[in-house]
Amino acid sequence: MSVSNQYNMYKSIRNLLNSSISTKEISRTTSISPTTVNELRNESRDIDKTSFQNAFSLYNMSIKHKLNEEYLSKERNKGYTPSVPLQMALKKVVVSFEPLDLFAYGILKTASSQSVFSNQDNVLQNVPITKSAFITKDGQVFDCEDFGYQFNVRYYGTGPSNLVRFLSKFSKIETEKIREIVGTNSIVEYDFLNDTFSTYPSITSESAYSLYTLNNKLIMFLSAFDNYHNDFTSVFKERELKLSDAANDVVKIQDILNRNYNLPSHLKSIAYIPNKKHINRSRSFVNSPENDTYVKLLYSNYEIWIPYQIFQEKGDIFDNQEMQSLFHALNIENAITKKSSIKNTIQSFQSIDDIQTIYFDEASN
Repeated sequence: MSVSNQYNMYKSIRNLLNSSISTKEISRTTSISPTTVNELRNESRDIDKTSFQNAFSLYNMSIKHKLNEEYLSKERNKGYTPSVPLQMALKKVVVSFEPLDLFAYGILKTASSQSVFSNQDNVLQNVPITKSAFITKDGQVFDCEDFGYQFNVRYYGTGPSNLVRFLSKFSKIETEKIREIVGTNSIVEYDFLNDTFSTYPSITSESAYSLYTLNNKLIMFLSAFDNYHNDFTSVFKERELKLSDAANDVVKIQDILNRNYNLPSHLKSIAYIPNKKHINRSRSFVNSPENDTYVKLLYSNYEIWIPYQIFQEKGDIFDNQEMQSLFHALNIENAITKKSSIKNTIQSFQSIDDIQTIYFDEASN
């Protein structure tokens, strides 16, 4: 037996002897006479002078009552563990129920040192968003699933149970309390250094928007405003879609990207892409943002795409009542400076065959 193991065994037995467990109970459990147990307790007999069988029985009893030194050492270190076995100095772990909440709170997965918004030219790519993240002392963010951890919150199931078991290894807080925190909150954050939990409310829904990149720009696709394909399932719609309702999501996105990711919220232009410009409008293209987008809001570093079709075949699309309602909801109706299309002048009888764009004055917007 190594010196370290011998010391732990000795300390474990002493922990048992110094506990409130009665001599009678120790004697009954270990089959050691009460006289011998009392002598060991009052130290008139040294532990290292007792038989190996007695020492082994006392040590096993200390384990049963969680008085062994190995267990107590781990308990003492809970809440003060500067790192977990991931070869990283972790500060926090944060887990959300809704897929977009960590993004909305400013925690975006970084898979490499390159910008998460960079990608191949002319290729629309999905941006991977994490629902569970490890945050290191130096501020790096890593997806928990990249290390084999599948965590979740706000219900009692496999994902939340995984998180409870993981956190119970490091926290002094009782497991049942951890389970309650994990099972009843939308966003849970645990601080390894301070052994504290913080909880936050959800601020997004799964269907609010999807994230893509295109030509080094972030694309926010408001999938909930697809009024073309929703017509096929109108019986299931909870409410009638209105273009002006998208303004609320637009403002939220502007705030998130400006406040958390330092992306300016100045709206440079709005483009309307007529139905005829789309390659294919079959049902097989329901989930294709490039084919389903009609309204594009363009900013310096990102774009917001809205799959809302305005059923107008002729004239200036920006004079349309639905488009005007969007301008009003965004409070930009007075910031318009010029319109542009393939033709310099749009007459009321002209078909909407080309992309129409309206630009905004930077000083006014």
